[in-house]
Amino acid sequence: MTASTARNPFRMFRKSLFVSMLAACVLFSFTMVKGQTLYTQDFNFSGGLTSNGFTAHSAATTNAISTTTGLTYTGYAGSGVGNAALVSNLSGEDVNATFTSQSTNGSSVFFAFLVNVTEASTSKTGDIFFHTGSPGGATWTAFAGRVFARVVSGNVNFGISNTATATYGTTNFSRNTTYLLVVKYTITTGTGNDAVSLWVIPSGVPATEALAGTAEVTNTATNGTDAINAVGLRQGNGTINPSVVVDGIRVGTTWSSAVVPAAGATITGAATATAFTTTYGTASSAQSFSVSGSALTANLVATAPTGFEVSADGTTYGTTATFTQSSGSASGTLRIRLAANAAVTGSYNSQNIVLSSTGATSVNITSSASGNSVSAKSLTITGVSANNKTYDGTTTATLSGTAAYSGLANSESFSVSGTPSASFSTAAVGTGKTVTVSGYTAP
Repeated sequence: MTASTARNPFRMFRKSLFVSMLAACVLFSFTMVKGQTLYTQDFNFSGGLTSNGFTAHSAATTNAISTTTGLTYTGYAGSGVGNAALVSNLSGEDVNATFTSQSTNGSSVFFAFLVNVTEASTSKTGDIFFHTGSPGGATWTAFAGRVFARVVSGNVNFGISNTATATYGTTNFSRNTTYLLVVKYTITTGTGNDAVSLWVIPSGVPATEALAGTAEVTNTATNGTDAINAVGLRQGNGTINPSVVVDGIRVGTTWSSAVVPAAGATITGAATATAFTTTYGTASSAQSFSVSGSALTANLVATAPTGFEVSADGTTYGTTATFTQSSGSASGTLRIRLAANAAVTGSYNSQNIVLSSTGATSVNITSSASGNSVSAKSLTITGVSANNKTYDGTTTATLSGTAAYSGLANSESFSVSGTPSASFSTAAVGTGKTVTVSGYTAP
């Protein structure tokens, strides 16, 4: 090998080190883009908001904001979880909740929440129902990122501003319909204006700001606050404010950390059972398995294959067992056994007990690959007896009576069939002799 073609191990090391450092930087950049979720509120309580973590900053206890039935919006993390806040128009209490303050010049804070304008009137000139700002608390007055709603000829328009004067969008939305609203507030410290944008999304959960498209309305002409650390719900008066319901509030430092899609529904509980054995007419011993589901939109159901039965409470068995979901979660102990009426000729190896829920991938609890069986039940025949006879040198015996099965299970009823033949054990004269009968057919 000549000197001109020899590899320089030091140069190779430097190149490898550079590639590793570059990969680390790329990974670090991706982590930063994910952002931080600053605040989540799904109203997992009932009653007044000030009794559950909120602070009144205006008209405390007057027509207090309280909970109502939660809103649903397909694909959004806050959908159908807990209750919602009824922000009425009774000129009453305004409330707020705080989170870690954000004040870096040029940074943005994103707010996502569900809104349903429930106003009965077809005309309301509009006012603020949601806002941000700093510092929050009982004496809060420095507001920014104010979200407005109005009703014009029965249609809803949403607006945004840092001041009490709204810039409204032109799209007509419907009353009594749930929308996903997203606010982007960009901090400009000092005397500069703070840009604020509002998206009103009728369906779907865009994964990025770019995928959300152009905002419904953007306001760059008003000055807000240099720090952002609170969300506020505001009641106006019945003359101008429409009544709204707010739910599923998310605040984050990036779009993806605030506009959070619903976690995929998942089911846990896949397992393999040991062999089930029993005798026809008697259920086998039950085996127990822990099952659960998360982010569910429907109940968790266990379905048994032919010959098996399941129970959610260990008492009532059937072909299905249901674990009721609450706030997206369901869990419990599933019992599985061979049913008392499982056929002797059935196939019970490698059978799947299916755990399912709408929108979730089903999982199985599987019976063992071998050893599962149902044994035949012993039956006896009653109602017949052997007749006495005069010695004739043969073992032939005759029977009298009506044959019937004893020991049938599962409320079964069968007539005895076949052509029986009977014989004494020997041809010799005697009493109490054994008679053997054959020729009856098993049911």
